[in-house]
Parts: sequence; C-alpha cells; structure tokens
Amino acid sequence: MKERITWHRLFALALTDYFTDTAYKVEPEKDLSVKQQFLDLLILRKDEGTLPEELADGLDDLGEHNLMTYKSHQEALNGWAMNEFTCHYVNFSGNTMRRDLPCLTQWKTTKETVCWTS
Repeated sequence: MKERITWHRLFALALTDYFTDTAYKVEPEKDLSVKQQFLDLLILRKDEGTLPEELADGLDDLGEHNLMTYKSHQEALNGWAMNEFTCHYVNFSGNTMRRDLPCLTQWKTTKETVCWTS
C-alpha cells in the first residue's frame, strides 16, 4: 500500500520555518470553535419508509439531507444569520462527503430557511 503524503502537515512545517524569527506565528490545525455550534434542524432521508401524504409548505422538495434554520419574530434572518447557516452547510458537507464521490453531498443536500412573520 502506498504511503499517503500529509500535505497539510508539510505545508504547516514549511510556513512555520518561513515565519521563524518574525512577528508571525503559525498554528496548524487550529480549532476555531469557541463553543459548540448547533444547526436548528436536520432532516435525513432513511432508506426505508414513505413520505407523508401531505407535506407542509416548503417541504415538497426534500433531498437526502435537509438543513434548516428557523428564525422567530424576535430574530432577524439577516446577512449574518445566512453566513452562519452557510457555514453549517459547509461543515455538514465536509463531514458527510465521501472521498470517492466529491459532489455527492452538494447535489443531494437542500438548505431551507424558515422565518416566522406576524
């Protein structure tokens, strides 16, 4: 079996060496989470079972993976909320993607927003 090259590690080592004795510090594989982040809702298609006879409005085009965010009348569905939701999508895609099928999750995942209005 061919040994895998750890490119991320080599890149980090090269940059660590490059920035030695400078005002910069290299921190490889840095965990950027300050606290756990939770997606509001995830609906996954099971292998078995049927769809409900009547689907609620907005749920008529479910994919295999369906990420949802919910904003009540007290929360704004603004640009920042959409950026956060997009980050959830990217994290989910990276965690579920198969190496041999790089586009699998992208094409079978839906992103939905639910906003309460009065």
